[in-house]
Amino acid sequence: MVVVAVVAAFATAWLEILTTGRLGWFFDVMFVLVSATNALAASRQALYAPMVAPPLVLVSVMAVAAIARPSALDEPGTPPDASLVQLVVIAVVQHAVALVAGLGAAVGIVGWRRASLGRALS
Repeated sequence: MVVVAVVAAFATAWLEILTTGRLGWFFDVMFVLVSATNALAASRQALYAPMVAPPLVLVSVMAVAAIARPSALDEPGTPPDASLVQLVVIAVVQHAVALVAGLGAAVGIVGWRRASLGRALS
């Protein structure tokens, strides 16, 4: 299911970059929804991966966007000669609310599923 989350996150990122030229609120909302859906769709035996996926997916999307279309991650105050690492860090900080919300949703859903699994087994 993590592969589906990665593909969905990349698809929404490129859709927004192609339509608006940068990553904004549409990507943030879709990232949270993808993170929550990934946690809901994972099998009960593989609940660790959805908790680890959101930060890795966000950083990988930002890294690929920084390589392919650096102007999509350009924020006011970014140095004109910013390196790849600087662009990725700036982009992750810019989308930190989505990262926290997506990770919180994933961890909360996995916790809820594990608690309900424990009740079902007892």
